[in-house]
Amino acid sequence: MQGFKSFIERTKMTFDGGITAVIGPNGSGKSNISDAIRWVLGEMSAKSLRGSKMEDVIFNGTDKRPAANYAAVSIYLDTSAEHAADNFSGITENGSDENTADKDIPGVMPKTRLSDTEEFVITRKYYRSGESEYYINKKQVRLKDVYELFYDTGIGREGYSVIGQGKIAEVLSVKGDERRSIFEEAAGISKFRFKKQEAERRLRDTDQNLERVNDILAEVESRVEPLYKEAENAKKYLILAQEKKELEITIWLEKTDALRESLDGGERTLASSKLELELASDELGSIEKEDEEFTNQGYALMRRKSELDNKAAETASLSAELVRQNSVFENDAGHYTEKIESGRRESELVTGRKTLIEEQIASCERELAGTVSCAERLKAESDMLTAERDAILAPGVSVIQRKENAVAAAVEAAEKLSIVMTEAVSCRTLITAADKSGDSFGVQLEQSRARLSGLREEKDKLGSEERTKQAEISQIKNTINDIHSKVKKLEEERSAGEKNVSSLKVKAAAAEEQRGALLRLERLFEGYSDSVKTVMRQAAEGRIKTSGKPIDIRGTVASLLSTEGEYVVAIETALGASVQFIVSGTEADAKAALNYLKTTGGGRITVLPLDTVKGRRYDVSKIKDCPGFIGIASDLISCEAEYKGIADDLLGRTVIAEDIEKASVMAKKSGYTVKIVTIDGQIINAGGSYTGGSSQKKVGIFTRSSDVEKLDAEIASINNALIEAQLKHRYTEKEIERLRAEALDVSS
Repeated sequence: MQGFKSFIERTKMTFDGGITAVIGPNGSGKSNISDAIRWVLGEMSAKSLRGSKMEDVIFNGTDKRPAANYAAVSIYLDTSAEHAADNFSGITENGSDENTADKDIPGVMPKTRLSDTEEFVITRKYYRSGESEYYINKKQVRLKDVYELFYDTGIGREGYSVIGQGKIAEVLSVKGDERRSIFEEAAGISKFRFKKQEAERRLRDTDQNLERVNDILAEVESRVEPLYKEAENAKKYLILAQEKKELEITIWLEKTDALRESLDGGERTLASSKLELELASDELGSIEKEDEEFTNQGYALMRRKSELDNKAAETASLSAELVRQNSVFENDAGHYTEKIESGRRESELVTGRKTLIEEQIASCERELAGTVSCAERLKAESDMLTAERDAILAPGVSVIQRKENAVAAAVEAAEKLSIVMTEAVSCRTLITAADKSGDSFGVQLEQSRARLSGLREEKDKLGSEERTKQAEISQIKNTINDIHSKVKKLEEERSAGEKNVSSLKVKAAAAEEQRGALLRLERLFEGYSDSVKTVMRQAAEGRIKTSGKPIDIRGTVASLLSTEGEYVVAIETALGASVQFIVSGTEADAKAALNYLKTTGGGRITVLPLDTVKGRRYDVSKIKDCPGFIGIASDLISCEAEYKGIADDLLGRTVIAEDIEKASVMAKKSGYTVKIVTIDGQIINAGGSYTGGSSQKKVGIFTRSSDVEKLDAEIASINNALIEAQLKHRYTEKEIERLRAEALDVSS
């Protein structure tokens, strides 16, 4: 014992054979020992344990010691004798032990017996939070397991193996029926009474399940005949659908052949257009080459014309200059006489200069004679040195150096002589020129220099203009080349744009054709039963009336509910035949539709009035945290707000799961009270039955409306892309024309 009432410390008590008496004053805790034994054996009455509530069994603390957090009591039982006897007998009289018999019962765990081991320990713990734990041989069990362990021993919680104060008087004063239970407990037959009660409870549950099964059978039997008729209709539908499918395939093949022929014709036209484009491109290239040659010739003629213009301008300027000079000469003719007179005077001065120059020439001739003599002397020395070289072998280097110095001196003297002679000739020439022309030579020289400088400047100017023109020509050629490359690139884009436009037109035609086929199927209610077709058509024409007004038929479930993505197969499987149910505005409309079919013999339908069908949803609080849980089926569809009750009625009690394994776990946790459908179409029905198999990779009438909406969006997208491609193609055409015009302007 630990923490139980007054036993705060861990306390161990051993009761051996014979009688054990516990003696002590009042309040010492003697009765707490018997209370602990009664409590560990499963006593649940706080009053029997002398308390007001179960928490009173935990040590409540004192001034010096804090209260305990829990109470724990363990009782050890010596069962070695029972264990030995059981091993000796081994098997019961009927040839099989009870524990083995229990193993054969599905869902029943083998029971623990006192004879299984030589020692049994039963432990009970109670926490202040109100939680209780029970252990048998340190293995956690239920309270029921503790009760069952002592059923045939006479020491259970209802037995009188533990008799407290006033118990004897209570036993003697009870009635006969209550006294009988005391003797049954003492005799050890309470175990069988409990088994009898358990068996009766199971029989009652079985009777209830049988009633439920009978109700289900009655409900199913009432549906057999309509389902049989629907099955026959379904067989006919499958045959007709197959024929329809074959006819549609034939039509599609014919249309495909027609489109293929049209495509082949378009490809041939495209090929011929490409050939014409290549020929035109070649012709354009030759024209551009001729244009370039003509342009170059034009540039050459322009340069020639410019040169001739320059020469004409130069000739005109020279003529004007000559006329101006002639007028100047005529104006200055009167001054030449005076100049001649002054020239005579200057001639006398020149004569004096001539005398001086002659004296200089004489001096130069004397210097020349001295130089010649010096040269002859040096030549003689050279000859002498040459002879000495032949005689003397060493040191020949110094002699050669002296000879070279002498030769260099002779050459220098010769050069000086040449300079002097040149100066003499120049002086003579100057004297002669001075005698002949006087000062007019200097004026003409200055004029020649000025004209030469002007011609050089004109030449530099013409060269600069030529370089500028060459740069402009090169820039024009580069511009033309850039334009040609842009035109080529735009032509490639134009060709690609034409292919894109053609492809988009084919896609748009195919999508329009598919959309039209789906709309025809929807308009003709293909895939629906004949009774549904009859009601929908007659209601649309206003032939079914109630209170003198046409009935309000909103449509079929398949046309009002929709879903997308991975849940299509699951939702369509969950709906089953209910996709053909008809939704009406009121209950009166539904009755009118049924009366019409009854009168005309048109078959049977199911109508869902909006004013009576509200729908119910399953409480998924038990399974929403399970792995693989996706949600309630009615939450995974799209519909208008007024049809939400219809969706909840058809799908509010159906759960969508990821796969069959996770769905099985959820079904067990829910007690098989909800229908679960997996994404691939496997079903666990309410009640535990399974439906499934291979999934047919097709969609039916349920997805027809959503398919039409998708095709509408796809057609709109294709049309937008087609318009954009056509606009781009037109822009490319205009850009090509603009660039070609720009190339012509640049060339001209």
